[in-house]
Amino acid sequence: MRKELLIISISFVLVFACGEKQEGSQEKSISNEWELVILDSIQVDVLGTISTGDFRNGVGMLFDYTSNRLIEIDYTGNIIISKTYPKEGPNSINFITTVKIDSLGNPYIMNYRGDFYELNKDLSFKRKIEMPFPSTSYGGLMDNKSMEFWKNEIILQYAGRDEISP
Repeated sequence: MRKELLIISISFVLVFACGEKQEGSQEKSISNEWELVILDSIQVDVLGTISTGDFRNGVGMLFDYTSNRLIEIDYTGNIIISKTYPKEGPNSINFITTVKIDSLGNPYIMNYRGDFYELNKDLSFKRKIEMPFPSTSYGGLMDNKSMEFWKNEIILQYAGRDEISP
């Protein structure tokens, strides 16, 4: 009798242990997989290659490095103004790596290991921001972090004289 009771108990446990899980008893699974969720997007009619940009207060600035063109867009993707810069000669600029807009809507740009510029609303040069030593360029999005705004000041990250951090 004891053997029969033991066999019935083990069979009963095996049936319920090997059965399918019910929906209410599912455990949370921990996963390293990520899901891309697009919260918002806009379409801008630009044929080219955008290398950098900034978006603030409903206005965006994009730089197309294939045509050396800076493009200002609104929050719907419509082009407000576009300016193509010469690659050589007066008012030329090449390899823009950073585009920033301050809290007042003023545009700023920085070129690769070069100078910083404040631009007018028509994207022409307003002033060149002179520094006593050359800027450092880390490439890609790291350059975008070398210039920030705080209150009414511009914070620029420079390596220092002879590229040695001060």
